[in-house]
Amino acid sequence: MPKKKSTNPLKKTNWCNWKATQVRSSWRERAKKYGLPLDEVPTRAEIQEWLEANQPVKCYITGSFISSEIVELDHKHPLSRGGSLKLPNVGITSRWYNNIKGQLSEQEFRQLLKLVSKWEDKGDMLFRRLSASNHMYSRKRK
Repeated sequence: MPKKKSTNPLKKTNWCNWKATQVRSSWRERAKKYGLPLDEVPTRAEIQEWLEANQPVKCYITGSFISSEIVELDHKHPLSRGGSLKLPNVGITSRWYNNIKGQLSEQEFRQLLKLVSKWEDKGDMLFRRLSASNHMYSRKRK
């Protein structure tokens, strides 16, 4: 018998609160990793308020509406390239676009999307490879 996925009740009742808690924890770790000041990390309440103000959830890259189940917060200018943890540098996107964007800036990613829009497969194969490579390199090495 397959195991049923356990779901956090907070995620179902108030996903903005749940997501804000998850994001703040992640961003604090990333601030430490990149040597950024921890006081740049918005509070959980600030992130939650920002998420609630951005309802309904719309992707900053494609402009399409996104289910709260696949929402990701993306740094438009990546932290690894000098970006900030502050909310003006953050956009709401889907897991898929956040994953294939990787360490590209918003402008670079938009240029890539424009280029592949002329391809027969609209960049599908490229994006699958980028997605696979991002997963491969993000795993913790032993």
